[in-house]
Amino acid sequence: MNLAYKRTKKKIDARKEAFTQDRIRRGFERAVTQKFINYFDKVGREAGKALEQNGTQGFDIYLAQTRPSVERILQPHWFEVIKTFATRVDNYLFVKRADNEFFVELLEKFSFRIGANHISDIDSTTRKQLQRVLVSGQKDGLPLPQIAKNIRERFSPKFTRSRSATIARTETHSAASFANHQQGLEYQKLQPNLNKQWVAVNDDRTREAHRIANGQVVAMDEDFIVGGRPMEYTGDPRGGAANVINCRCAIIYIDDETEVFDEQQNVVQPVELQDIPVTGNAKPVSIETLLAPAINNSLRGDSLPIRPVKDIKKEFDERLEAVKSEYTDLRTELSLEGRSYGSRFTGTNKAFKTSLANLDDTTATVVREVFKELDDLAVRFNIPKLNGIYTSKSRKANGSMGDGHLMLNYKSLDKYAASIKGLERKKPQSVIDQETKWKKEIDDINTQRETLLDEGKATLNPIRTRYGLPELLDENGKRIPLDFTAYNAWFNSYDKLVKKQNLLLTKLSNSEIKYRASVDTKPVATWKRGDDISERPWSVKEYFEDGLDKTRSLMYHEFGHHVHQITKVKDRNTYLDPPIERKISDLRNRNIDTGPSEYSRSKGQEWFAENFALYFMGRKDLTAPDFNQLIKDMMEEANGIR
Repeated sequence: MNLAYKRTKKKIDARKEAFTQDRIRRGFERAVTQKFINYFDKVGREAGKALEQNGTQGFDIYLAQTRPSVERILQPHWFEVIKTFATRVDNYLFVKRADNEFFVELLEKFSFRIGANHISDIDSTTRKQLQRVLVSGQKDGLPLPQIAKNIRERFSPKFTRSRSATIARTETHSAASFANHQQGLEYQKLQPNLNKQWVAVNDDRTREAHRIANGQVVAMDEDFIVGGRPMEYTGDPRGGAANVINCRCAIIYIDDETEVFDEQQNVVQPVELQDIPVTGNAKPVSIETLLAPAINNSLRGDSLPIRPVKDIKKEFDERLEAVKSEYTDLRTELSLEGRSYGSRFTGTNKAFKTSLANLDDTTATVVREVFKELDDLAVRFNIPKLNGIYTSKSRKANGSMGDGHLMLNYKSLDKYAASIKGLERKKPQSVIDQETKWKKEIDDINTQRETLLDEGKATLNPIRTRYGLPELLDENGKRIPLDFTAYNAWFNSYDKLVKKQNLLLTKLSNSEIKYRASVDTKPVATWKRGDDISERPWSVKEYFEDGLDKTRSLMYHEFGHHVHQITKVKDRNTYLDPPIERKISDLRNRNIDTGPSEYSRSKGQEWFAENFALYFMGRKDLTAPDFNQLIKDMMEEANGIR
């Protein structure tokens, strides 16, 4: 995008702009292509080595650790692309606003909305290719050294160069287009009448759908229709792989006074989505990839990207605007039938809203990162993503799910966050100072008590007798009678000190109890399938020690409810009686004691959600066999694998 044309009132040469953007992107593509070639070569060598040295178990362990390397390549690449394209736009605006903090914010937005899924896709495809070579070798009866050699060969540069180039082109274009569009939205604040126009390179490599879209002009808040798919900008993931992979198109931002010329221009007015068939030749994802754990293994407390809760709230609000479109058909259908979406489960219309009240920066960041994993699961199940979140001090539950809207108990989240490894919560200094003050007061009282006790021992026979001292006698050798007035005065003074000391000791104890209550210190459950079912933990979160995983297990559990509530729901009847819930009710009744926790016995929906959390957190060893088959059937049907 080049707003110099807009500012100087010149004509915009759409073709020149498309080629200029493509030229800049190619420079970035070349550098990151080589990084991916080197990465795949390293993966082949290390995977082969793991297989030779530790067999298939070592091979599997290695596969679980590949994602962070992809992230380390793409994060700095995205940042440089975003910075370059955002700066290119910003240099032509009336007021220069972009700075490094702004670029970091754009990177965070891109990673949250798009990048995390891209990393998952690249890593999943790589693992699938590695597993395919292994399985093929095993079927042929090859020894492990030969299979390892085949893996190294399959991931050598000559076989990965094409894929590396495709990844480089797609990731560069996605980040550049996102940066352009975000700056376009910023510029719209200065120019409310701003429109956007799709510009294709229009050479012999341009796909037909993009050639047709060339010249299409829409308002900033409207979508282009490209190949039958709505897209906000080039590289928009809603366009699907067929419109995003290897795309070289550009967007220009114009108003009514701008004159655009293009010798190959073919203006296409927006059309209704249903009038154009969806096309594409994307290859189906394997069932193994779809059923793989959803957790981001590189996310740890000591590397958690802590951000202010107000910024995270803003990101959730922006994410929500994109998610709303995923519910359009359902909301329209239910409105026509007289039952609005958002009234069955929540009881109130909380859907399509966001609230992170009472969360601190750390807890909000954890929730934000886990939400990326939930969005990935929504894509896998081909269901709408969660449409909002709110926090509550619920006495009944740690969380709840209804109508795609997630409730989280902020008290529970606070407790989990206190035990995140690498971020273990310490007592606030104010509490430490108060406890130190109480301890000093207790020591002072001890000194006063000892002094007063010594006085009693010196003058009062009842005190001397209590401590085994000889009684005081007069000159005739008779026991000195007790002066009750003096004794009562002494006792009252001593008793006052004891009560004050006990009060301080109680405060000190309660302070410690309160702190320990804020940290979940319950031992990790060790129950496994085949053990006595009476020894199962109450809930699946007890299988995890790290507070980050406890938060995950809660959010994955609630997302499991979203899956059975929304899957196959298309009209009023299926909304009120979701098809999957009928299945899980029957399965739970027949397998009431097969769940991984006591809570899973309560009802079918909880049996499903408890199994779901463990399944996609990589603990399939604890899930019920019937659940495993059910989730496989659902995933295959959702993705047309059958």
